[in-house]
Amino acid sequence: MMPTLPRRCLLAGAAALAATRPARAAAALHVSYVLRPFNVPQIVMRQRGLLERRLAPLGMEVVWHDITSGVLQAQAMAAGSLDIGAVMNPISVILALANGNPMKIVASFAHTYRLAAILAVDPAIRTIADLKGRVVGGLKGAVPHQLLIKALQSAGMSMADVTFLDMDLAATYAALLSGRIAVGVLAADLILKAQHAGAHEIPTPPRLVEPINVVCARTALVEQRPDLVRLFKQAQEEAMAIVVADPEAAIRLGCQVNGLDLADGRELFAWQTFETVLTEADLASLQQDMAFLIDNKLCPRPVDLRAALFEAMSP
Repeated sequence: MMPTLPRRCLLAGAAALAATRPARAAAALHVSYVLRPFNVPQIVMRQRGLLERRLAPLGMEVVWHDITSGVLQAQAMAAGSLDIGAVMNPISVILALANGNPMKIVASFAHTYRLAAILAVDPAIRTIADLKGRVVGGLKGAVPHQLLIKALQSAGMSMADVTFLDMDLAATYAALLSGRIAVGVLAADLILKAQHAGAHEIPTPPRLVEPINVVCARTALVEQRPDLVRLFKQAQEEAMAIVVADPEAAIRLGCQVNGLDLADGRELFAWQTFETVLTEADLASLQQDMAFLIDNKLCPRPVDLRAALFEAMSP
């Protein structure tokens, strides 16, 4: 039977956000501020006021929303309280579109090579096969969940071989270190934090999951004010250029904002390649992610990803 959790989450979250959000300023662009996984171009954009400078001549301001989860960004756009989801993982985007969330894919943000990892504290758990019969925590319907499914499949196993607890990343980290779960699927800086606290990574086949994070905007904004979407893209491109010109300065800024030491910041930076242009190869990667979700009965229906694009892609 097809799981209905993603739709329930989307609709419930949208209703809650609509009921509780403050009144929107008439002249403001509402944008998510996503620190994880070490999104230094967006940190540069905000800290240098690159978007604010472009909107000021229009008499508009930027309202930043600290939202890390792609699912919550999708919910906020569905509720109308967020205009642009600045960094969204492909799983959240595909599930939101499949559940009828009216939004468009605006640009690429990053190709990630090590977004998530499977970790354990118990020294007896060393391989994926050792997960059999264990309690595993992770975020359902997101990249950590995708990594777990693919890792189990690589060892001839399935989700039926583990007891999976759906929990956010912070809760997964806490549960792993407290011993409430045997295995946790973590992301970004929480991988390093858990390793510093004594956890070890369970090896998985190379290049098992390499998601492409993207920028999305709610469809109403795209239709009514495409100029604002293009101004955001210009600010994103300037931020990327600043990072490329002086990556060490960008890493230091990211560490300062995230409260990380420089060594961890450099490692996290190396896990991603930041991009702005969405290509045909990127679309093919998104389509592969959608096929994976459908094959594993996590997505209710296929969607036309090309039709969900804001503008045509580069070849």
